[in-house]
Amino acid sequence: EPKFILDVHLGKLAKQLRMIGFDTLYQNHLDDDEIIEIGLKEKRIILTRDKGLLKNKKVTHGYWIRSSRPEEQLKEVVHRFDLQSRIRPFQRCMECNGLIKSIDKKE
Repeated sequence: EPKFILDVHLGKLAKQLRMIGFDTLYQNHLDDDEIIEIGLKEKRIILTRDKGLLKNKKVTHGYWIRSSRPEEQLKEVVHRFDLQSRIRPFQRCMECNGLIKSIDKKE
């Protein structure tokens, strides 16, 4: 499964990707160098609205999001990475990206 890391401009997209089940790292305090380092270390695809970030020679896997509208951004990513068959809604927390677990009613 693809894993993503998003830059500061894509907070709403991060929540939407999490909502449909994709491992999506987003922290609005990360700078470009941190995003690149984490992306390389964790084998994540960098999604950004900043062309300059993708021009960095260290970036091996990245994509420039063309749309400025979150709904269109999600469609763009799903199409670009052929994710339609991999969508698993509500598997991840939209806030923290953690996996959601089933629990007994008693808990």
